[in-house]
Amino acid sequence: MLGCRQLFSARWQLHPASSGVVRTQAAPLSISHVLRATWRDQKKPPPPPRFKGKPVSGLRARIDRINPSYIIFGFLGIYGVVFLAWTAAKGRANLDGNLDQLRFMLSNFALSWPNLQAGRLWVMITAAFSHIEIWHLAMNGFVFWSLTPLVIRILGNAQFLGLYVIGAVVSNVISLALTAQHDRQNHRSVGASGAMYCVATLWACCYPNARILLFFVIPCPAWGAITGVLAIDGYNAWLKSKGDFNAYSDKIDVAAHVGGILTGLAYYLLRVRFKI
Repeated sequence: MLGCRQLFSARWQLHPASSGVVRTQAAPLSISHVLRATWRDQKKPPPPPRFKGKPVSGLRARIDRINPSYIIFGFLGIYGVVFLAWTAAKGRANLDGNLDQLRFMLSNFALSWPNLQAGRLWVMITAAFSHIEIWHLAMNGFVFWSLTPLVIRILGNAQFLGLYVIGAVVSNVISLALTAQHDRQNHRSVGASGAMYCVATLWACCYPNARILLFFVIPCPAWGAITGVLAIDGYNAWLKSKGDFNAYSDKIDVAAHVGGILTGLAYYLLRVRFKI
C-alpha cells in the first residue's frame, strides 16, 4: 500500500507564513479596537475608510455594506475547514491506505504544474486558503486577523477581496515562474503567505513608520520589515530559480513572498496613491 508519507515524497513548498512578521505592537482582541489602533502611532490623521474614487453601485456597493467581521471570520472559517479536510485525508491514508481523499486535496487545494496542465486553474486561488500543518494555519490566521481590519478600513470590503485574490494569483504565478525547470513537476505549494504579503505591503505603504515586531520579536518600522523580507527572499528566489537550494528556500516558497510584496506595492501605487 502507498502510504501518506510516500505520496508526499515530492518536495513541498509549504509557506511558513513569514507574513506573520508583521504585527502591530499591541494587538487587542476586539476588532473595533484593532480598527481604532490602526492609527495609534501615526502623526498624520488616518485616511478615509475608502480611498476616493468613482461612486460605486451594484454588487460592489452591497459587498462594501457587509459587516467586515463576517469577511474576517468567514476567511478564518474557510482556513479551518480546509485544514480539517487535509487532516482527515492524511488520517484516512495512514489508517487504511485509502488515498482517494488525499489525492482530491492535492488536485484541488495545492498549487502545482500538473494541476494547471490538467486545467484545474482554481488552485491558483484555493491554494491560498490551504494549510496542512497547524502551526502554518495558526501563523497565517493570526496575521490575517491582525491586518485585515486595518486594510479593509483603507480599501473597503470589495477592494480588499480583490486585493487578496490578485495577491494569491500573482504570487503563485511568480512562484511557478521562478521554480527551476527541472523541479517544476515536483513543485507543490500551499498557504496564504503570498496573499498576506500583498495585504501587508499595502498596509506598510500606507503607514511606513508604523511600529511592528519582525518575527514577533524585533521592533522595526513597517517599511523596514517589508524591505528586509523582499531583499532576503528575493535573493533566495533568484538562487532557487537557478536550482541552488538551501535549507531556507528548500522549505519556503520564497518566490511567492516576493510576488506578494511586489503585487501589494503595485496595487498601492496604481489604486491608492494614483487612483488609476
